[in-house]
Amino acid sequence: MSVNIDIRRQDPHAPMPSVPELAALTGLAYGRIDRNYKLVPGEIDEDTTLFDPGCIGRGFEVAMEEDVYHLTLPLPSTPCEIDRFYTLVKMLSLRLGATCFRRNGQLALPEDCDGFIDDDYAASEQALLQLDNAIRSGEKTHIYVFAAMNPIDLALPEIDAIAGTPEGFEDFLNRTQQKSIWYAEPRFFRRDDNTVFGVYTIAEQVPTVVGLVPELPFPANITVDSWYVMLPENNVVPYDIFINFSEEADVYDSRHIIVKLSESMINTIAEEAAVDPMTQAPVQGGYRGHIIDDIRGHRDKICRKHLNTETLAAASHMAVFLLWIIRHDMLSDELLAERPDLPALAEDTAVDLRTLIRDDPLFDGRLKASHFNAAGRLFALAYYVFDTDDGYPACVDAFAETCLGKDAVNDPLYQDEAYLFLPYDDAYIRGLSEAIDEAYEAYLSPPLI
Repeated sequence: MSVNIDIRRQDPHAPMPSVPELAALTGLAYGRIDRNYKLVPGEIDEDTTLFDPGCIGRGFEVAMEEDVYHLTLPLPSTPCEIDRFYTLVKMLSLRLGATCFRRNGQLALPEDCDGFIDDDYAASEQALLQLDNAIRSGEKTHIYVFAAMNPIDLALPEIDAIAGTPEGFEDFLNRTQQKSIWYAEPRFFRRDDNTVFGVYTIAEQVPTVVGLVPELPFPANITVDSWYVMLPENNVVPYDIFINFSEEADVYDSRHIIVKLSESMINTIAEEAAVDPMTQAPVQGGYRGHIIDDIRGHRDKICRKHLNTETLAAASHMAVFLLWIIRHDMLSDELLAERPDLPALAEDTAVDLRTLIRDDPLFDGRLKASHFNAAGRLFALAYYVFDTDDGYPACVDAFAETCLGKDAVNDPLYQDEAYLFLPYDDAYIRGLSEAIDEAYEAYLSPPLI
């Protein structure tokens, strides 16, 4: 159930504001919903979700087609969101010179919006009472609701909290959606015998939502043979064993918990339960904390091979990755608390991030998973991987070959370390940043199998 509004531009000279411009005009945030019904903040799609970051509900969709804006408000909704929706309708009508619009196919006027607010509140109240009755009567055991940030499963405890009112719904959704968490999603792999297994990835110290029972998060014509959790350093454990280790986790909703694994807990689980998911046989697991990259290893190459390049070049590719993380708001809260000036320093042309990585005790020459927030850690764990054909180190080597040429790269002068000879300048930063952009886009939209 939803409210659909079409606003057509009637003033041919009125510009059609973009979604980011709409969001800025109304103080809203925006993002696209991925195939797992999670929000990807700051990105637009054919249907982009807008929401109030101070009062997060289900969000509402905005799409633009030539001279028409299509707005969709899902019901039930919250009082705050209904009000924001019609504020946008009135503002957009004014900017487009539209004296009327269509609501669910019927002509309407901007001055009718106050009445529509009352109508949608009443419709939301009725829908919530129906959900309440369906759960309490046993007709349904749980109901999924797609909210602005992440999906939420409603069962009796959630229904009790909502209490059948839009105000209760608003408080419940906002409280749940405001949590700083990562909503885990599975990836799928096929064994040689053609069976398929699903894997959830959990990073160290990242509050992560996982289901008490794993399930396909989107319609898919596959049968999953077994489920696993990937812990740092490729420690894979069976899903049910992982859940048994998570008894003291916080509750997200009736069917999901929030786990936050310490280094020692990851090590314990890995030592006791690690397996090879391809063969399902036990393997020796363990974990002692994750270092993504260390300047020392690259600097040692320069010294050991007597390479004719500056030792600071050992941190060039690390600095670009850190800069990309900073520009995408993926630093951890803990690091920002220690260095709140870090984003500003990164954009200061007089500051060399390579020197900061080398000399600042918070880095001590290393990039660690703990330097990044949930989104940054999971991306780094998937992409900043050595000895792979498509990891970040391989991209750095490929970029060096692009810049220097294949023949030049093979010159004995470089001793197979051409990446250490590239000048650290704007072209270098831009080129590697674009490679990271492409990898991140692929990371967000992985193939099914």
